[in-house]
Amino acid sequence: MFANICYDGIMNAESKNNVTRRDFLKSLVMMGISVSTLAGCITNTPSPNTNISSHGDDDKSIVVIAKSNKLANPNRTNIKYILDLALTQVLGVDSADIAWKKLFKPNDIVGIKVNCISPIIKSTPQVSYAIADSLVTAGIPPEQIIIWDREDRELSMAGYTLNFDGPGVKCYGTKPRVGYAKELTISGSVGSRLSNILSRQCTATVNVPVLKDHNISGLSMSLKNYFGAIENPNKFHDNHCNPYVADLYMSSHIKDKNKLIICDAINILFEGGPTDCKPEYISNFNGLIIGTDPVAVDEVAWLLLEEKRSEAGLPSLMEAGRLPQYILTAADPEHKLGFREPDKIKVVEISDI
Repeated sequence: MFANICYDGIMNAESKNNVTRRDFLKSLVMMGISVSTLAGCITNTPSPNTNISSHGDDDKSIVVIAKSNKLANPNRTNIKYILDLALTQVLGVDSADIAWKKLFKPNDIVGIKVNCISPIIKSTPQVSYAIADSLVTAGIPPEQIIIWDREDRELSMAGYTLNFDGPGVKCYGTKPRVGYAKELTISGSVGSRLSNILSRQCTATVNVPVLKDHNISGLSMSLKNYFGAIENPNKFHDNHCNPYVADLYMSSHIKDKNKLIICDAINILFEGGPTDCKPEYISNFNGLIIGTDPVAVDEVAWLLLEEKRSEAGLPSLMEAGRLPQYILTAADPEHKLGFREPDKIKVVEISDI
């Protein structure tokens, strides 16, 4: 599945690049993937303290995996630094200021769509507010930024401070006070009412999913995170959520507004998801996965999830009968939501930041 993905390791000067390459190759072997074709595309890249870019790979979807022990006890300043560094790699520009301004305009109302259905495996507040800090630095007033999810209650349980109409960055759920649009949105096989936050308020969005197993769809990541933006997600879980996840993402309110994906992978739930968070099935990955292509990001996340399952002696998602087929659907000629072809994805790892 990933045999030809180009993979760059970006580590500080005191680290050993061959460790990163070895770990990546090991993960491929665990999935039974031939790695002989990787030799030509694994390259050494500079320390994050130097000026770095995407090496001109305009025809590839770049997915950055940023890992740091600092994420074990995250704070906004450290996370903002990591995000800014990663985004320059994703977009192939020389500075974070250019990167953020390339995606968002000063007059945008930016919705940061988090995932707080579980208070344990969640989009952590520190990550969400660090994203808001970067947006503010890029010229977007804090009052034009909304951190949001399904319900006020879930946000509060996840550690967020609600702010509906006070100064600064807003934070609230669709329920109870904002609600869903009156009109029905039809997108492929999905018919639902969208959150008014998404359909009426936001002009651009940042998708902030978490990386977790899902007992029906197999994987819950960026594509599926927008199930938290519709009134009746329970109606679209047949057939492992396929094609419903891909069809929903085709809605213009999602496809056209979503500019960036920042997956909170500080902790990965690799079995029992989305809400049965047993400690033995949680991996302290201490990472963020960043990209603009939801299919490519989910494909890489799928690999990481399978690696954690293999390490724990668990069957693959295919063997468990929970293949996330909706990722394949999202990449098909009808949807074209992103790339999953191995030669169209370049993975860049930044570590020891």
